Amino acid sequence: MEPDFQSKRKKRVVLWQAVLQKIKDIDLALPFSRDDISRKFLNFMVTYKRIKKRNNTSGEAATACEYFDELDKVHGSRSDITVPESNLDSSMCSIFNSLTNESAESDFSFSENIGAAPPRKRSRNVLDFLQNESTGTYEKELLNEKIEIEKLKLDEIKKRSSSIT
Repeated sequence: MEPDFQSKRKKRVVLWQAVLQKIKDIDLALPFSRDDISRKFLNFMVTYKRIKKRNNTSGEAATACEYFDELDKVHGSRSDITVPESNLDSSMCSIFNSLTNESAESDFSFSENIGAAPPRKRSRNVLDFLQNESTGTYEKELLNEKIEIEKLKLDEIKKRSSSIT
C-alpha cells in the first residue's frame, strides 16, 4: 500500500479505511477507528522525522525510539526524509551550465562570483538625513529673511518716491 500513499492519486481517507480493513481481517477485536490509526501513524512519522533530524545534527545527544530502525528501513529512503543522491551530486555551476550552455570562460566568472560578497548598498544614516533636512530648513529661513529685507527696501523706495512728488 506504500505506493498508493506515495502516488497521492487516492484520498488518504480511502487508503486508511483499506488499511483498517486489512488489520480487521487479521484481528476483529481491534478497537481503533480509521481516524485513530491515521493519527497514530502521523505521530509515528513526526517522531521519526524529529529523531532523524536530531541524530543528523551535531552537538545533540542521540535519541532513540522503539521502532526507529523499522521506520528507518521503510521511510529512510523517501525524498521528504533524506535528500536524493542525484541532488547531492549537482552543483550550482553544473545547473547554471545546463540552463544557459555558455562558454567555459563565463563559467569561470560565474564561479568567481559565487563566493564574492554582494555589492554594498548605500547606507542610510538617519543623522545625515536629519542634518540635510535641518540645513534645508535653515536655507528656507534665510531666503524668507532676504525676502523680508527686500520688501522693506521696496517700501522705503516707495516712501521716498512718494515724498518727492
